[in-house]
Amino acid sequence: MREAKARVRWIDLCKLLGMILVIWLHFGCPGIIDGYAHLFHMPIFFLLSGVCLKTERSFRDFTLSRVKSLLLPYLSFAVIFYVFWSVVHLTLLPERTVGPGVFLVHLFWDNTDAVTYLWGAIQWFLPCLFFAEIIFFRVAKNAGEARLLPAGICAALAIAAMVFLPRLEMRLPLALDIALVAVAFVGIGYGLRDVFFRIGGMKNGRLCLLTALAFAVTAVVFYFNRGTNMRMMVFGNPVLYLLGSTAGCVMMVCVSVAAERVLARCGGKIMDHALYLGKNTIILLYIHRLFDGLNKTALHLAGVSFPSKILEYAYFAFMVPVFLVLSYPVTKFVDRRIGFLLGR
Repeated sequence: MREAKARVRWIDLCKLLGMILVIWLHFGCPGIIDGYAHLFHMPIFFLLSGVCLKTERSFRDFTLSRVKSLLLPYLSFAVIFYVFWSVVHLTLLPERTVGPGVFLVHLFWDNTDAVTYLWGAIQWFLPCLFFAEIIFFRVAKNAGEARLLPAGICAALAIAAMVFLPRLEMRLPLALDIALVAVAFVGIGYGLRDVFFRIGGMKNGRLCLLTALAFAVTAVVFYFNRGTNMRMMVFGNPVLYLLGSTAGCVMMVCVSVAAERVLARCGGKIMDHALYLGKNTIILLYIHRLFDGLNKTALHLAGVSFPSKILEYAYFAFMVPVFLVLSYPVTKFVDRRIGFLLGR
């Protein structure tokens, strides 16, 4: 009960909103929406981790807790997915079978590669978040009581990483290169925590104004700096990327605060279900790829082709709420029955 009271509802709703964007982009959405959302649909998770991050614990205890909550599910779900898709592919699509050697390379090194249905370019996030939080925690510990100083240091580190790392001819293992960029958003969330909580208390008029302003900034940045992709280490202008991504995160926080107020009026199970899914986005991260893979495999085997892109986009947009409805009991099962896979 104490844990439930301590949670901030707009944070869980913001995580759910970010995951809905991830799901829609993976299922299939129009290119302009995909490009625009790539500015902030992953940075928001790093920023929220910074908002929630506390530095009272020792570095050792913090690291062990993140090993349990991030690296354990990374390994456990990777093995489950590999075994599951190996059986599916050997039975139905042998040309898509991935050998154990290839699997291990992708697991312990190039986990950003979108191996078809093996995990579909989602695995990078957990070790990336692990490294980003560990790096920031170490910087913040050394900075003492200062909050903006570690954020500034990590922003400078991220800009340097965006400038120099894409020039390498190889990726760093376990998405460490992305973590060196993502640490900036952890720092921004940590340094501006009070600002984000003040957004949660804004009156509706000011909230709408801030939402519109943040949207305008992201739209301008997207126009001049489009084609960004955090997973692929494509950022364009580093300063513009940080500006546009941060503005997009502010916009998502505003929308989440507004959504909390709307759902509070509705009351009952809608709010409870949304908050529960928002608290379990790691589970959604994996099962949406399972749903997406099975859905697209079925379409492939049935020889289904869409007569137009509009119908294809409409179909996959419809699949997003279908998945969210179906995911609730699955999420509860994973959380309550096999939560040890998540370090719980």
